[in-house]
Amino acid sequence: MSEPHTEAYAATKGGIVALTHAMARSFGSDQITVNCISPGWIETGDYEQLCAIDYSQHLSGRVGTPEDIAFACLFI
Repeated sequence: MSEPHTEAYAATKGGIVALTHAMARSFGSDQITVNCISPGWIETGDYEQLCAIDYSQHLSGRVGTPEDIAFACLFI
């Protein structure tokens, strides 16, 4: 989800996803796997301060945590 005044962040994040896709196409025939982790909203502050509308913005019904990212890294 885009937010006002985050154009540079959005462009950079989109570029990383596009670069990952291009590298996967380029190196896949060499049995090289290319991945990126591109999380949405990750709450790094006080999770208890979130309210119902914060959760409703996500299809999963929850806001991510740093641990979610760590588990994704470990999985890969």
